[in-house]
Amino acid sequence: SFLSPAARCYFDLDSFQVALISVVVFTGMIIGSQPYGRLMDKYGRRRGLLIGAFFLGTYGVATAFAPSYVWLLVLRFLVGVNIGAMPQSMTYFCEFLPSRHRAKGIAFVAFAFSVGVIFEALLAMTVMPTLGWRDLLGLTALPVLLILLMGPFVPESPRYLMANGKRRQALEVLQRIARESYKQLPAG
Repeated sequence: SFLSPAARCYFDLDSFQVALISVVVFTGMIIGSQPYGRLMDKYGRRRGLLIGAFFLGTYGVATAFAPSYVWLLVLRFLVGVNIGAMPQSMTYFCEFLPSRHRAKGIAFVAFAFSVGVIFEALLAMTVMPTLGWRDLLGLTALPVLLILLMGPFVPESPRYLMANGKRRQALEVLQRIARESYKQLPAG
């Protein structure tokens, strides 16, 4: 929504064309969420999130260089498709939490998302008047880089590993988490 007024002026768009910029993102999200869910069920939560983050960042940065309105729509759609992978991060996160802590964990993630939306609004208020919409899109894509940088250090979900018959690997992940948390694994 922060992009729309600037895109209207830059590409000389009518109201329908402006609305379409947001519509293609949400359409992409709807289309992308199912395949990403299946991908992560088959190949792992971690791998799917990293793939989604890579393409989300790539298309997000590419959008900043969109040479035309049509390219802007195509790239925003592809951003939406890969945003479709991000809800799986909630599944991934919750699979690490004991059931008694999941509600608090979900509330924390929802709070963090809200803070992120506020930060995005503040970023837009700062960047749009001085640098413009292209720089805003480029800067907005940068946090995805954190996911990619953390990728080598983040383990696969033990629950996913167990559900796919990889008991030894699941135990190794749990042992690593216990060791890094200075805790003992419970018996069983």
